[in-house]
Amino acid sequence: MYYQARRFPDGNYIFVNGKPLESDSCDWGRTGSHTDNTAYVILLDFFDDTDFAKEWYHNFSKHVIANLPHEWVLSSDDINRWYDQEVDIEVAN
Repeated sequence: MYYQARRFPDGNYIFVNGKPLESDSCDWGRTGSHTDNTAYVILLDFFDDTDFAKEWYHNFSKHVIANLPHEWVLSSDDINRWYDQEVDIEVAN
């Protein structure tokens, strides 16, 4: 599984395995509500768990989405690596 983002004149879009991911507004490479929204929809899609996405989207936004370049691809390995570094550590403490 992979997520990809592209900026177009009519807006920013996120794709999962090449198909558009539903999102009202999305952004990356900076902080803000649209970046948080991108983090939320990706976590919700990847983990299929609303409670998890609500609890962790801000961390994912800050540590991953806000640091992405203009166009990017995020693999399931990348998301799992974030999970191992951030979520597992937090849960263990």
